[in-house]
Amino acid sequence: MQEGESLELENPLIQKLKMSSNEPTEHTEHTEKVPEKLTKGQRREKAILQSAIEAFVKYGYSGTTIGKIIEVSGGSRSTIYAAYGSKLGLFKAAVENLVLEVYEEYTKVYDPKRPWEEEMVVFGEIYLRDMLKPRVVALTRLIYSEAARFPQISEWAYENSV
Repeated sequence: MQEGESLELENPLIQKLKMSSNEPTEHTEHTEKVPEKLTKGQRREKAILQSAIEAFVKYGYSGTTIGKIIEVSGGSRSTIYAAYGSKLGLFKAAVENLVLEVYEEYTKVYDPKRPWEEEMVVFGEIYLRDMLKPRVVALTRLIYSEAARFPQISEWAYENSV
């Protein structure tokens, strides 16, 4: 890439963000209200994923049950299994949701006219800030601590650069 050249966004996660919604969403902890700009189904999904992250961080992967997540987020066991297939599927979706939040923050400030060197600094600052958030640090620790008992989690995280 030449100096002053724009950084083209071809990342599939960013493309997924562009396709999923034209309206930006905000970072929310479960204690915050999910943005009203989302549809009812999107708000429910976001609440389930946020509750799942909190439960996995608090109880660990093995100590978390779908029932504990439902207690906080509402919904039904059949809805969760239909959407995610299993506890592992829900865990993966919750982690992917956190990754998408980082890219979402970045897409809000992305400037195709900015030189790529500056763009990398902007992305790096956002990435570092988000990776140091307590729930992300706790989730990263969880992935490493559960690796021996649940190798499919660490393998998935490695293969997906989580």
